[in-house]
Amino acid sequence: MNQNRYALAVPGIATLLLLAQPSIARAGQTDLSPGSTLDRSPSKSSVTRDVNRENASGRDRSPDAGRSPGRSVAQNPGSPLVPNPEIIIQGNPRSPASSNPTLPRAVAPPIGDIAISNIDASADRVKFANDRNLNIPRLLLRQASVREVLMTLANYAGYNVVFTGAQGEANATAQTVSLEFANESVENIFNSVLLISGLQGNIQGQTIYVGARLPQGARNLISRTLRLNQVKANNAATFLATQGAEFQRLVSKTEDIVDPLTGRVIGRREIPSTLESLAPQNTEGAKAPLLLTGLRVAADDRLNSITLIGETRLVQVATTLLTQLDARRRQVVVNVKVIDVNLKNTDTFNSSFIFGFVNGYAGQINGNLNVRIGNPADNNLFSSFEMALDAQIASGNAKILTDPSLVVQEGQQATVKLTEKVLESVNTQVDPLSGVRTTTPVLADAGLTLAVNVDQIDDNGYINLSVSPTIAAPGTSFLFDSGQGTVNRLTPLIRRELTSGLVRLRDGQTLVLSGVIQETDRVNETKVPILGDIPILGALFRSRNNEIGRSEVIILLSPKILEDNASSTVGLDFQPSPEAVEMMQRQGFPVQPGK
Repeated sequence: MNQNRYALAVPGIATLLLLAQPSIARAGQTDLSPGSTLDRSPSKSSVTRDVNRENASGRDRSPDAGRSPGRSVAQNPGSPLVPNPEIIIQGNPRSPASSNPTLPRAVAPPIGDIAISNIDASADRVKFANDRNLNIPRLLLRQASVREVLMTLANYAGYNVVFTGAQGEANATAQTVSLEFANESVENIFNSVLLISGLQGNIQGQTIYVGARLPQGARNLISRTLRLNQVKANNAATFLATQGAEFQRLVSKTEDIVDPLTGRVIGRREIPSTLESLAPQNTEGAKAPLLLTGLRVAADDRLNSITLIGETRLVQVATTLLTQLDARRRQVVVNVKVIDVNLKNTDTFNSSFIFGFVNGYAGQINGNLNVRIGNPADNNLFSSFEMALDAQIASGNAKILTDPSLVVQEGQQATVKLTEKVLESVNTQVDPLSGVRTTTPVLADAGLTLAVNVDQIDDNGYINLSVSPTIAAPGTSFLFDSGQGTVNRLTPLIRRELTSGLVRLRDGQTLVLSGVIQETDRVNETKVPILGDIPILGALFRSRNNEIGRSEVIILLSPKILEDNASSTVGLDFQPSPEAVEMMQRQGFPVQPGK
């Protein structure tokens, strides 16, 4: 009988896992028997066993001898496969391979709709009468004089031509032109020559006036006055001046009066007002078009009106520009809720009510206080927050300090103050001549001051605003001796300021500001008059207790854009409460109770 050892070596703990697989006995198609042994070493574990091969003399076979040689057969099913081997693992576990961090693909921010308005800025044309606007079958000219071409075309249509030119402008009519037209009207050919040569033309009766710059008498000038509603007249006139119009404004200046001996400024005097002309500077090589060249603009501050003087086409273009410029600024209603939460009576582990609700609380609220704050995967986050805040208010642990609604125009600022006056310091002045002593108290605001600045409201319903809350809390008061037996009790203020910066909110969203925590430590002492001032024994008639308070101020801002049209009902559907109706009726106001 030959004994052959078959070994299977695997690293570490993987031995047990591999032993449980049927494919482990594929080497030589041998079986594990109770006579197998397990050799263990710090580096490997091997399973060996003795295999008795049958000889050719025909010994007794086992009952399972007829099975296929490709299967593993257990000779003793009752005995364990491996009798609790001891496994020793050495070395540190292999750390998983870390993949390189990936960044999302760059995506541009969304772009909203833009209001677009087009203006026809084509040049003014010379219009012929219908009976004189004849068609020319074919016209071909090479290096022809502009003056002769215009005169020939005008005579062909039955008009007279007058050329005007100032000194230095004669070259405009002396230039040449080459053209070729087929089956074109005389009016179009005449205006094409004017356009390419840079000349101006105006028709009056039977005569056409042509020149590089026509005098006022040869131009069709009109005057139009517009009373503006929103934009200031001077600002509108300055805007038209940037488009090529000429604007004269009245400028008043002052100058300093200097003493010639000392060189010091001893006063100021006004200089007679002068007219300052605003006109675009014509730089050489400039190719930018100026649509309103040749238009005169005058502004009146008292009536906020602007007067346009020029040709009909220029006045129409300027009127269209002013119509677009005189748009109303939007307004927004900002509801401000200031809630004071008592942190001493809340069952939260953290020191803040907000941070006790969710880790990292900052964000915006959609609609009626619906928000994605901290954890964006939880859609019901703010619903739970609102319920928790309502529960705090109902239980008395939180109270609403103020709940105003402010109407703020675009570019303006509104302020909410919930303060009281306290004596912060005193100002003492002594007259050096008479010795009179004057003491003036300096009062400061203690409480909450909230400034809301609406920067811009765009056409897509987004509001850019900034919020600057300031908390000024009275500190520990002390006695201050200002002299001559005058002692004042001063109260220093502890200020905490927060600036949100420019924040963009959608119409109807709510911004939450939190984390303004105030701690107070007050010592209250009560005593019986006279008896409480007795040394030693006076302690029996005095009592002292400490009050430690900790509160957090939560600010909720909800902007709503006002619809500035005739169908808007904002502010018209207000129904006063029965208590307010009763109070106003007692004061003589004819108010009907709300339904």
